[in-house]
Amino acid sequence: MLCLEAPRNTQQITDGSESKDEVVEIENPTGWVRSLVHQQEQAEADLQQLWELSGSTLDRTNRRIRDIKWAYMTLAQGTQYFYDQIQKQENIVESWVQNELAAAANAYQDFA
Repeated sequence: MLCLEAPRNTQQITDGSESKDEVVEIENPTGWVRSLVHQQEQAEADLQQLWELSGSTLDRTNRRIRDIKWAYMTLAQGTQYFYDQIQKQENIVESWVQNELAAAANAYQDFA
C-alpha cells in the first residue's frame, strides 16, 4: 500500500509547513505510480536540503534557482493531478500517464 499526500509547494517547503490535505491510500500501486511519487518526493527532499544548506536564503532571481523551482513544480503538478484524480475516484487517462512520466523524467534530470 502507498500512502500519498498532496505535494507541498515551494513556499510550504521553505517555511517548513506541512500539506494540510488528507492522505490517499493506494493498494497495489503500479510501477509508474511508484516512480512518479518517488521522483516528486525525492525532489521535495532535495529542495528542502538545498534550502537548509543555503542558510534559508535563495536568490530567486538566479536562473538556476528558477529552473530548479520550475522542475520541482512540474513534478509536483503531476503528482497533484494524480492525487486529485484518486481522491475523486476518477480514472486516469493512459495518454496522460505517458506524457506525465516523460515530463517527470525530464524535470527530475533537470532538478538533479
